[in-house]
Amino acid sequence: MRYALVTGASGGIGKELARCLASRKWNLLLVARDEKALAELAKELSQTHQIDVHYRSADLAKPAEVESLVEWVNGLQVPLGVLVNNAGYGVWGAFETVDWQAQQQMLQVNVMALLQITHRLLPLLKASGKPAYILQVGSLAGYLPLPYFNLYAASKALVNSFTRALACELRQHHIHVCLLAPGAVATRFNERAGLKDIPAAQRYAMPADAVAKAAVNGLFKGKAIVMPGYSNRIMARLVSCLPKGWSMAVVARIYKPSENQTSH
Repeated sequence: MRYALVTGASGGIGKELARCLASRKWNLLLVARDEKALAELAKELSQTHQIDVHYRSADLAKPAEVESLVEWVNGLQVPLGVLVNNAGYGVWGAFETVDWQAQQQMLQVNVMALLQITHRLLPLLKASGKPAYILQVGSLAGYLPLPYFNLYAASKALVNSFTRALACELRQHHIHVCLLAPGAVATRFNERAGLKDIPAAQRYAMPADAVAKAAVNGLFKGKAIVMPGYSNRIMARLVSCLPKGWSMAVVARIYKPSENQTSH
């Protein structure tokens, strides 16, 4: 069996995506910052599903570590059949008050690392001559400019658009590219972004395992976009129809920091 690479695999959606792929008997290459969590997951999946699992700790906010990751994958000389670019996070607050380095690092992970990994590993995906798969994790947030979540939404808009265009380019090479565009998911995403004190940020969150299952099923069924949750699909439809200014005004009221809340 070939191998699947999953970034951001130590928790949340990434961990559940790894579990779904393991249940389908894909060997795994797991990547995240938390080496201890990766080791525990690798042991769980290799023993439960009798598959081969390799893992590597990498901070994708550092360009040099992204390059080292690519070299590690190439050095393993394993047949790569699935690439899952899941790693990503958000920072919340008014643009002028959020630390600039924090915003740069987020863009590096959400955009540049995803693009670099995809670009550098495409030759491996093509090498086997068999159909291959790429799952890019975008977001429902990429369909609408989000005040106070501005660069996160912009980064996901790029991922959403890039993924759809890449799918068209790679179709002739028998590489299926799928966009996962979830809404709120019950992970540590909101806590890391600083949104844990905003009830609306968690109210409609889906379980990570349900999102991952829908994503993997959609990927192997050849779907162009997987947007789990009926309410999220309705929201996406409304966003495309309603005036952007009205939608952004609603979002701004939800996410605007109060005077006693600090930005990150």
